[in-house]
Amino acid sequence: MSRLLKLVVFISVLIKFGYAQEFSEVAVDGNINDVVSKFVQKGFQAKPDNSSSKPVVSLTGYISTIKVELFISYNPSTKEVWRFSVYLPQAQNWKQLKAQYLEYRSTLLEKNGQPLTTQAIFTPPFMEGEGNEMEAVAAEKVKFQTTWMNKHSIAITKYKQVMIDYINTENYKSYKEFLGNQNKENF
Repeated sequence: MSRLLKLVVFISVLIKFGYAQEFSEVAVDGNINDVVSKFVQKGFQAKPDNSSSKPVVSLTGYISTIKVELFISYNPSTKEVWRFSVYLPQAQNWKQLKAQYLEYRSTLLEKNGQPLTTQAIFTPPFMEGEGNEMEAVAAEKVKFQTTWMNKHSIAITKYKQVMIDYINTENYKSYKEFLGNQNKENF
């Protein structure tokens, strides 16, 4: 394969996986106020401010008939959005939670291809099949997570929910630089 063709393929992959992250047809990019406005126009509602010191806006809304929680992370310096974290409804039992995870993971596999990492682990003293899986989830003794090259990921959280992350890698780099500068200023 020629060098030029390899370069074109590489750039295409970067565009497809690195910067074109979307959720509900809204790009993980742009000014926080504009992005929130787009979700509000789609029927999402801002949750009351929980006085979090983190630069995150919290919304709730429906995707099809599924009520989701959406957390939008942004750089407080530039106001640029760098992540959407989507939480599906809380599961009532392990069978339901695992089925949700596997269903959405399968969809993401079709969209994103082979993942960079996949984990499906119970930490002792917990084991799958013993009936205490939800206790293990709440105690953070379960690690079910799949991550792709573009930092897109899906995981089971301690809140007994499936969480899907959409990350704009360029804006994330800018946010990390901001945090590094903040740490330097605090010394």
